[in-house]
Amino acid sequence: MMTRIIILAGYFVMMSYLFVTNKLNQYINPRYQYLIIMTLVLALILTLVELFKWAKEDSVENDGLHEHENCGHNHGGTSPLGKAMSTVLLILPIIVVLFFPSVSLDASVVTSKGFNFPVSKDSTSFGDIEQQYLKPNTHIFFNDEDYEAMMKKDFEELGDLTEVVLNEDNYLQVMELIYNYPQAFAGKPIKLNGFMYNEPKTGKQFLFRFGVLHCVADSGVYGLLLDSESDLVYPDNQWLSIEGVIDSQYYEPFGQTLPTVKVEKTTKISPPKNEYVYRLF
Repeated sequence: MMTRIIILAGYFVMMSYLFVTNKLNQYINPRYQYLIIMTLVLALILTLVELFKWAKEDSVENDGLHEHENCGHNHGGTSPLGKAMSTVLLILPIIVVLFFPSVSLDASVVTSKGFNFPVSKDSTSFGDIEQQYLKPNTHIFFNDEDYEAMMKKDFEELGDLTEVVLNEDNYLQVMELIYNYPQAFAGKPIKLNGFMYNEPKTGKQFLFRFGVLHCVADSGVYGLLLDSESDLVYPDNQWLSIEGVIDSQYYEPFGQTLPTVKVEKTTKISPPKNEYVYRLF
């Protein structure tokens, strides 16, 4: 019982720390933080319940009234396998945070994982979600009808913008619209921030942001191909603020035409405090 108390208390303290220090958004979309608050309350209640049970049993033992617990009969307690599984489930989040700490993602992640686009097929498999690049593909979370309705609604709200300004709140939403409706956005001025990625095989340059759709398990790297009359001499991971015009360009490695930014102005900037962007549904 003491093991359960320690694990529950440890989970509560650990998640409270992540929540107070604003590090929780490195693991989950902030929109779903209410779920963490619910588990925190539940963990606190369960910890208090276990403490009460432990104190009560300890009192019984001190009074010499615990002999019935050793009578050799099964009184309906949880099986050893069930106890082991519940313990593993309780301790798993603590193991993840302690032994797999969050790190700042950069261009090396793109290179090491390979650079592919688009996702080969719509799927609910998280293996496919992890392979997303350039275009946020929220289609995997909806059926065709609901996805088309959502895209239509988003396009009605944002499709008539005279200037496209991507910020922390709308980055993934607008980026998906640009890829879904490239002709509607062609020729419009655009402003966006991100880090530079130099594709080693072609020498092409992209401006990226790491984005989270629901949680870090489905995070991806999203952005646009850059087209500049003068070469952008910036190394990987250099953060830039870019202004230009939305255009399109055939990208031979993918065998398709991609939305592109015809760069007019670049400014070096410092990385934001939180380098992730999130999809707000």
